[in-house]
Amino acid sequence: MIRNICLVLLLAMLQPANAVVVKDLYTFKTRVDNNYPQARNDMLPRGLGEVLLKVAGNRAILQHRAVLEAQQHPEKYVKDFAYKETDTNYKLAVNFNQQMVDRLIAETGRGNLSKNRPLIMAWVAIRTDNFVDLVGDQAHAELADIIDTTAQQHGIPMVLPLLDLTERLFIGPMDVVTFNEVPLQQAAGRYNADLVLVGNIKQVDDEWICAWRLYTNDQIVDWSSSGEDLELEIDGMLGELSDQLLTHYANINRPRASNDNTVFVRISGVLDVSEYARIMDYLMGLTAIKNVEVSNINEQDAVFAVTADGGRRAIRSAISLDRVLAEVSSAEDHLEYRLNS
Repeated sequence: MIRNICLVLLLAMLQPANAVVVKDLYTFKTRVDNNYPQARNDMLPRGLGEVLLKVAGNRAILQHRAVLEAQQHPEKYVKDFAYKETDTNYKLAVNFNQQMVDRLIAETGRGNLSKNRPLIMAWVAIRTDNFVDLVGDQAHAELADIIDTTAQQHGIPMVLPLLDLTERLFIGPMDVVTFNEVPLQQAAGRYNADLVLVGNIKQVDDEWICAWRLYTNDQIVDWSSSGEDLELEIDGMLGELSDQLLTHYANINRPRASNDNTVFVRISGVLDVSEYARIMDYLMGLTAIKNVEVSNINEQDAVFAVTADGGRRAIRSAISLDRVLAEVSSAEDHLEYRLNS
């Protein structure tokens, strides 16, 4: 009975999911002892690497030949920089050129998510010495901090549960251990999450054995890993998660015939030139979308020919990440949306 009451309370907190805008994707911030060029230049290889990791989401990119060569001359990728003096040192902010960074990533064969990225709700259980518990905002703080910090390094918005009294009555460690999808998905709605990640971490002697499951809108993805360094396992998990997000939203691994890649998108509520320009900028800013052309404009709506590597599915997934457009309906020959105010 208590569990059912808690379910009602949690469902009452549900909000429509919405992507998170990741800020400063192409910015590197650090502290330096002085504002001389040499101190700044010494930090640029590290800065470029951190930006590439945030944008691409997988540390493996840092071992690619093109990236290793770029880090020999990272100053070529700098757009601008600024200092802020403190009592003991300087805060340095370096903005890297977005187009050049994106071009470098494309040279490695990887795609990258746009700044609009899905919020991931992470349910993680840790098992040691026959004891199992959940990792949350106020539980297992050291591991929670590792997950949070590593997610930020990978540019992935992630939230761990609060694990307050209501939540602990509704969600138990065994729900995570057994991948009990229904209550975990329902409780994730409390955090306005787009996707749910479930993880099981078990210590056996000196080894950490990790099993992960990602729930997307249309599929379940499982993977596992093991090793002696838990921080490395978490980093590897974030890299795999980033790859799955790229596949799901940008569809870089699902090329189709060129005649399947262009879809007509009809958008109602386009009342003036500023809204028309807003839609064009928005569509062209989505990573999955390669080209946008105007097909027809009248007093009621506008029709765009939108091209994406993954075709219809890639376009719908990319647009679903935020609330600029609301899907009205779809037909075999077009998608239909309404411009939100």
